[in-house]
Amino acid sequence: MTPRKLFRPKLISLFALTFGIEATPTLSVAQRINTGFCYHFAFALKRLHPSVKLVSCNCHAWVEANGLKYDSLNPKGTSNTLCGRCDLSAAKTMSQRNFVKRWANGNSGPISKAKLKVWILNE
Repeated sequence: MTPRKLFRPKLISLFALTFGIEATPTLSVAQRINTGFCYHFAFALKRLHPSVKLVSCNCHAWVEANGLKYDSLNPKGTSNTLCGRCDLSAAKTMSQRNFVKRWANGNSGPISKAKLKVWILNE
């Protein structure tokens, strides 16, 4: 899977529109997704592209494919660390079930299946 196929140009704006995320005076839409909806975004990418791996540390979530890490701030992928706040030795690949269980019990809350379906259909 190439980065172009993983991230289409409208992906971030469509996700923001579907989930009601707006830029603030200090944060872009991509930054807002990355600092509060990273779990939802990673899960949605997994639903669009089942072959990607869901990865999570203590405070951030992303997907990996082709040896690169992807989140809303890294739509072309990066080999660099995505989270500077956590001990990345705690980062691990998770099954979809464990990923949802881990994040739904945290501050992120459950994913709206209706919103996810709308987003995927429009993507």
